[in-house]
Amino acid sequence: MQKPEEINPYDFDSYVINGETGEQLIKLVKQAQSEGKLLVFLFHGVGGEHSLNVSLPAHRELLRYLKENEKEIYIDTMLNVAEHSKVLKNK
Repeated sequence: MQKPEEINPYDFDSYVINGETGEQLIKLVKQAQSEGKLLVFLFHGVGGEHSLNVSLPAHRELLRYLKENEKEIYIDTMLNVAEHSKVLKNK
């Protein structure tokens, strides 16, 4: 995980997700929240048939947590995160 102002927009750090539980994903989100860092999950599919996969129940649990805490968690596209990072670096 990186602080937003430390991000290289051409090389984001990410967590490869392959079979982790919803509880494990939420634990990572809570760590990012407490440390004020960016968390990027990398998986190619939800529910199977992909080599980097998160199960449908784990994905639902993660999304439920994010929705319940949407006022405290910044969620955006990679492009917008990179732009936000540039603004922070120039302050």
